[in-house]
Amino acid sequence: MVIGIAYDKKEAYDFGKDTSYFDFTTAAELSNVKQALEKCGYQVKLLGNYHHILNRIVNNEMHDIDLVFNMEEGIKSRNREGAVPSLLEMTRIPYTGTDAYGLSLCLNKYHSKIIAKYLGIQTPEYFIINTPMDINTEKLISFPYVLKPILEGTSSGVKLVRSYEEYIATANT
Repeated sequence: MVIGIAYDKKEAYDFGKDTSYFDFTTAAELSNVKQALEKCGYQVKLLGNYHHILNRIVNNEMHDIDLVFNMEEGIKSRNREGAVPSLLEMTRIPYTGTDAYGLSLCLNKYHSKIIAKYLGIQTPEYFIINTPMDINTEKLISFPYVLKPILEGTSSGVKLVRSYEEYIATANT
């Protein structure tokens, strides 16, 4: 069985210092996953990111891939984590992990909260902050606040603020 690994490495992009909306695979992580799969007896091919995979599909270079191990996160889009699964779904190539819809939906923290509430799953109180002044009008929850960008995964951008002054200082950075 041939397993292709989809992944994002920082070096594959030219975006300057802008660090919004992405997460990269390190060389060590990629090496560890590749070695673990090979240890299980699989042949492994490194596929790269969305653009590399799209090029492989267009050039009919995915015919020998039996399964894609998806580590790719994408960049700068609320649907970025669903890009590779979308391509693979369209070309009927099996892959690991959540489907495109699930990844895009769960990346949005507000939409996830709505669904959790509907299903009766308890989550901490929350409100959406669109501008630094929104916190003045909301006053729904007392400090401390855990601030989380609405479209970030893992713990990217999470900040703990203990006062309004700390919040304003954080919001302006």
